[in-house]
Amino acid sequence: MEIIRVFKVNKKVAWFFIGLGLAAIVFAVIVLINAILSGFRMEFIGGDWIYVLNIAHGLIFIGIGYSMLQKSKYFVRWNDSEVSYLLPGNKGIETIRIDTIEEINPELFMVRLKVNGSEKNLDLHDIDYKKLRLIKDYFEKLKLSAGK
Repeated sequence: MEIIRVFKVNKKVAWFFIGLGLAAIVFAVIVLINAILSGFRMEFIGGDWIYVLNIAHGLIFIGIGYSMLQKSKYFVRWNDSEVSYLLPGNKGIETIRIDTIEEINPELFMVRLKVNGSEKNLDLHDIDYKKLRLIKDYFEKLKLSAGK
């Protein structure tokens, strides 16, 4: 079974961003509570607003890490009898049996498949060139071998 991940994601880096974001939020909230209890300085420069900005930074880091983890789930895989994929924009994993494919049209960043009278499009815009080439080569070989 061949599997190609759409995005190359280092999960350790993603979790580092989430941890850094959580640490920034915890630190900022503690210092902000201390600043409120001792009298919040309202000046923007030199005041206590920097802790509010640190909370925003923490949220941004968490968002970046979460986004990276979400991107790690996209893939295209195949074996002798079926093709499965989960691409950005798809709601769930789609599996297509090879014997149900009626027509294959590989295009520049798209593979159009006619399956049981309906059309399925694999949008490959987000994939780097080497992975794109592997996927398109597979579908071109499949097209030639099946005469589709």
